[in-house]
Amino acid sequence: MADSEQLLKKETENSVNRRPSTVNQISYLGRFQCLADKCEDTCCKGWGMQVDAERLKLYKEKAPELLEVVTTGETAHVMRRDEKTGYCVKFEDGLCGIQKKLGSDYLPDSCNFYPRITRQFGGELYMAGSISCPEIARLAIYGDAGFDFTSVELERTPLMIKNYLEGSGLDKDSSVALMQKFIHLADDEVTPERIMSRIVSIAHSLDRFPAKDWLGAFDAFYPAVDERLAPAKSAPTDPYNLLNVLSGLAANTRKPIMGRLSEIISSVEQGLGVRVNWEKKTVERAREESYMRLSERYYREISPLTVLPLKNWIKATLAASAFPFGGLGKNAAERAIIIAVRFATLKLAIMANMQQMLQKPQETMIFLIQGLARFLDHLADPQLSMDCYREVGWTDEGKLRGLLGDGLS
Repeated sequence: MADSEQLLKKETENSVNRRPSTVNQISYLGRFQCLADKCEDTCCKGWGMQVDAERLKLYKEKAPELLEVVTTGETAHVMRRDEKTGYCVKFEDGLCGIQKKLGSDYLPDSCNFYPRITRQFGGELYMAGSISCPEIARLAIYGDAGFDFTSVELERTPLMIKNYLEGSGLDKDSSVALMQKFIHLADDEVTPERIMSRIVSIAHSLDRFPAKDWLGAFDAFYPAVDERLAPAKSAPTDPYNLLNVLSGLAANTRKPIMGRLSEIISSVEQGLGVRVNWEKKTVERAREESYMRLSERYYREISPLTVLPLKNWIKATLAASAFPFGGLGKNAAERAIIIAVRFATLKLAIMANMQQMLQKPQETMIFLIQGLARFLDHLADPQLSMDCYREVGWTDEGKLRGLLGDGLS
């Protein structure tokens, strides 16, 4: 049996219930509607959208012509992309040709559900949204629907959904309660930087216990979390290392760096007065005084505009990854470190775009948040990121706190 046929058989055997299901959906998703041809950064371009086993079976039986648009790529079966434009070959005038002709039942799970992300906790499904979608970013960062979960009935759920409780000793109620406690840490009346420091500290503490005891450990550690924070240690090279890591991760994909990510990297180069050497994967002509000017102006003029959106960014990121159980990283501490460095990267990008923030704060914030998330949230392997962070010292809690800008006088 061919490898692709074996994979199809395995996926079909492992499929979850396809009948109508009750899903706990994060509040802002109730207002989501795909912008289709009006989307400013469509998911139909640049990504290898996976084709699931059920859709392959459907194509073979009822729409064999669609098998011609399925190829191999990032996974065994993906939608074919136009080599010149990067768009899916079924992309037609801003819309999906498959959906227009045959309806959403013929869409692969990846296309049908994106930007929705579904997790399973002991047989119950929880659905959040990815801020790599511009409209989700707007709803999550500036909407007023909130981050609570509401029970809804859906006619279709994804074929493959990871159960985070399997073999962990966790129970559903305590797991979901802990996930929500982390999300609502961002409601505290402290700075976004302090919230991130707390998340990192608690995550390190959780890893000292088996997962089944995490909820109790959180409740024990949280009241005195600020007393447990490592002293912040700043490094003048941190901003340049952030740019170096971001550009290095982008270069490592061996794909053209285009679109919003390219614009964001260019703006940070200009703001810091440096240049990325893509061949050597280094940042050249660093001038520390450039960052000092950016930082001073940020806290003087821009910081108040960023408090709410940054707190909502934290909530949206934690919810989408099902933190501390899911996300990039092999344990809670690594997952928190990766989120914290991405927070610092976003903050640096905001500093580099302060004039635009003053003129169009919401539009600029969404551009930066979604542009970074479109790249960073879809990295296949977190190991390279963690290796980079270790090299520059950000796995140390005090140095990471300094990178965040928390606790510095």
